[in-house]
Amino acid sequence: MEWIAKKIQWNSKEEVISILKVWIHNSRAEEYTEEKLEELNKMTDNEILLALRALKKPSVLRKIGNKQLNI
Repeated sequence: MEWIAKKIQWNSKEEVISILKVWIHNSRAEEYTEEKLEELNKMTDNEILLALRALKKPSVLRKIGNKQLNI
């Protein structure tokens, strides 16, 4: 995970977004935009690691009957 945190700091936006879309959970891939990347770049190293851990987990799904709601 530290490797990805360093990539966020040192690589171009396009490269980092590509790396993150492969690394983070599939249900969260659409969340990753340049705006999110700018937020990560403003964080401390520890905050980045916490954010990356959270992105590795799927987004919360609530299913009622045959309908699904992403929270």
